[in-house]
Amino acid sequence: MGLEALSRGAVRAVFIDEGRDAMEIIKENAKKTGFYEKSHFLVSDYRNHLRKAAGRETFDIVFIDPPYAMACCTEALRRLTEAELLLMGALVVLESGEETIDTEALQGFEVQKSTAYGKKTAVHILLYRGDEGNE
Repeated sequence: MGLEALSRGAVRAVFIDEGRDAMEIIKENAKKTGFYEKSHFLVSDYRNHLRKAAGRETFDIVFIDPPYAMACCTEALRRLTEAELLLMGALVVLESGEETIDTEALQGFEVQKSTAYGKKTAVHILLYRGDEGNE
């Protein structure tokens, strides 16, 4: 998704994955598509990066697609907002497996779309409104 965003005009993409092999594939694809220089690659647990990024970076589009067994989408959203990493109006796309995401309880987010694919996959597109979303 990051390479797609770059192909459509994004200035930069940050790729975070714990798997070295997966990251090597992402790097090769970035080279092949000519977007390597606009990409930042981190072989890391996402929690470490979000903690370190607080006060240093902000994002206007975030795609969260963890291994379904991790069931960490809600936690990732919480960490993104607590670290103030989302710009007002940011879009967040969550892809999850059997993790139940209570989109109505998400503070500061407006659900744009929620779709289930089969029995085990759900995609939620959220708009970040910050405190404005809680009025």
